[in-house]
Amino acid sequence: MCMRNLIATNRSRCSLLVYFCFLLVVFLQTEVVFGQSVPLEVGYLDHSYPSGTGVNSEVTAEKPESKLWWNDGFWWASMWSNSGNAYHIFQLDLATQTWLDTGVELDDRNDTKADALWDEASQKLYLVSHVWSGSGSSASAGNRGELFRYSYDSVAGTYSLDAGFPVEVNQAKSETLVMTKDTVGQLWVTYVKSSKVMINHSINGDDTDWATPFVLPVGSGASVTSDDISSLVALDGKIGLMWSSQASSNQMYFAQHDDGTSEQNWSSVVAYSVSGDDHINIKMLTVDGSSTIYAVVKTSKSSALIVLLVCDGSTECTSTTDWESYPVYTSSANSPTRPLLLIDSENRDLYIFTRNRESSGTSDIYYKSASIDNISFPTGIGTPFIKSSSFNKINDPSSMRQNVNSTTGLVIIASDRTSKRYFHNYIELGPGPSVPDIAVTPSSHDYGNLVVGLSDTVSFLVENEGNADLVVSAISLVGLDAAEFAIVSGGGTPTIVPGGSHTVVVSFNPLSIAPKTADLSISSNDPNENPFDVSLTGMGITQDPDIAVTPASYDYGDIVVSQSSSFTFVIDNVGNQNLVVSSTSLTGPGSAEFSIDSGGGGFTLVPGDTHQVSVSFNPTTLGAKSANLNLMSNDPDEPSVDVPLTGNGVPTPVPDIAVTPSTFDYGSVFEG
Repeated sequence: MCMRNLIATNRSRCSLLVYFCFLLVVFLQTEVVFGQSVPLEVGYLDHSYPSGTGVNSEVTAEKPESKLWWNDGFWWASMWSNSGNAYHIFQLDLATQTWLDTGVELDDRNDTKADALWDEASQKLYLVSHVWSGSGSSASAGNRGELFRYSYDSVAGTYSLDAGFPVEVNQAKSETLVMTKDTVGQLWVTYVKSSKVMINHSINGDDTDWATPFVLPVGSGASVTSDDISSLVALDGKIGLMWSSQASSNQMYFAQHDDGTSEQNWSSVVAYSVSGDDHINIKMLTVDGSSTIYAVVKTSKSSALIVLLVCDGSTECTSTTDWESYPVYTSSANSPTRPLLLIDSENRDLYIFTRNRESSGTSDIYYKSASIDNISFPTGIGTPFIKSSSFNKINDPSSMRQNVNSTTGLVIIASDRTSKRYFHNYIELGPGPSVPDIAVTPSSHDYGNLVVGLSDTVSFLVENEGNADLVVSAISLVGLDAAEFAIVSGGGTPTIVPGGSHTVVVSFNPLSIAPKTADLSISSNDPNENPFDVSLTGMGITQDPDIAVTPASYDYGDIVVSQSSSFTFVIDNVGNQNLVVSSTSLTGPGSAEFSIDSGGGGFTLVPGDTHQVSVSFNPTTLGAKSANLNLMSNDPDEPSVDVPLTGNGVPTPVPDIAVTPSTFDYGSVFEG
């Protein structure tokens, strides 16, 4: 009554403090209506959306889909715009924690859900949108799955829809529709239709040109229930597809496809048994070219209700034993569901978000975290991330497909289908820990062929690419033939500052004729590569001359008796000592029919040098002739080398007289 009188008559005797509080409430309510986020107990309350948007008013569902992406220093989102009456691109203003409507329209169908993918390489935003159905069924063309593609103008900071989009990727209503892009630029989508795991892809390197959807070619494993879902992840040189099977198998399956191969080329494996639910969120982390897969799933096991599945990049992920499982929630006390996974690639931390139910019956978003290097999640309900006592149905956490770091921070959005509100929260992620990072150039070295008793050296540059001092505790040579290598300089235990380097010189000193192997082993405080081993190889050889003759044989062909034909042979020293040729002669039954014209006798060739010997064929009688050009030298393997010589003596051609015409008829001739 006091506040009503104050406004109506301006004669209120209420205190200025009460009046100020009233204005503050009005201001906050007004800000919510017009898009300004309002702080909650944990997180922020965002704008509203109309009933029916996103199907069942769950605008931030479904489990494997991403509604957010990071680009150009900002968080972006696919959110419903009340003023635009369609899904729009929103940008998060971190200073005010407010989602700003950019006015760029996505899908104007309010009964759709979508999956967003930002492709850094092409600077393109992809969004695949589908009409929702809990059972996955056929749909008319108006209810088709559609792909939108947008270009980003980094100067203006705006997105624009590319010509030719949207394009149809399927004609099916589905619970989820997830996409990814492989390393050869092919787009893929997956969904469940008519109790089958389905897949489709772009063709001919054209995002607007799509194949016909087909059942995932993995046999009976692609047959699931109508409530199951599938999801995709891009790996290093391949893509992975995970799907649930709530049929009699109750398992989580995983299949892989090598980029650039036939669409029918898939390998599959059971990643986890006794799943019993269809909640999947899958991510990937690549380190040094090796992709590790992380997937958080919901099961029917009371002892492991929410589980993290991991397949290390050192394996092929094609065997059940390649997969490790880690419990996240071991009790159903708080009914954790809708798990979402984010990876902090800089700090090597895993974050798993779930909708948890409080003892009061309200639902909020909680999270648990664990180190990638020691995966162990705390017990209990977790840490609240979006929480409010005024909104009791906060659900469906969603974020982005990309990994997070100290630059991006971490953002989650959620929604409340009862109040028809968006929610979000943001936390900063500290810079990665200060750690050293060793790198050695070259990372391996082959000394090649080296004469026994000689030595060759190479310099290795040891660098610290980390942000903490690299403390080297030992530099040594290990391995089978370590005694035939030596550290010439740069040994010891140096400390290398971030960005600094240290040079180690290693020699190869073969003691015998054989291939040699060893490792330059560098022990340090690098947490990931200790020790760092540099492969060393070489070949011990003898110091000898080595004769080679080109060509190795010669046929002079047909030569007229008493005539002559000459040919020049090249003698080469391909060894590593002087080649001393003591004699050059002709041997064999027909040696008298051949003669050395030049280059005969004895001569010496230094390594790599050549000498020419000219030999002529001089047949004195008819018929085939043969002989050898023989060279005697100090080559230890071939002290006597014979070069086969052949030729054929033929007679002098006889002139052939021809009269034209050969006959002539004078015809009839009369006397007189």
